[in-house]
Amino acid sequence: MPKTAKSSDGFAALPRKSVAYDAPEAYLPQPPLLPVQEGRVVMTDGNHYFNRPGPRVVESAEILAEFLHPGRFDFGSYGHGWQYWENA
Repeated sequence: MPKTAKSSDGFAALPRKSVAYDAPEAYLPQPPLLPVQEGRVVMTDGNHYFNRPGPRVVESAEILAEFLHPGRFDFGSYGHGWQYWENA
């Protein structure tokens, strides 16, 4: 096991050498998640609607309602407030 050095503030620093080990199962391609397979992944602009409180909180709630319950709510936000992510 490599020795750890002490940094100037007294905390242990990471060793200069890192140890790699083989874990081939970690690198195998994983199947897409079910929502991706079914086309149920949406994108929205978090900076405008969800990251900050403000006057758009009602519009944010409408966007959530539209894509969580597509048959029950339609506020006209599809296309400019949110859209489906296409599996590329």
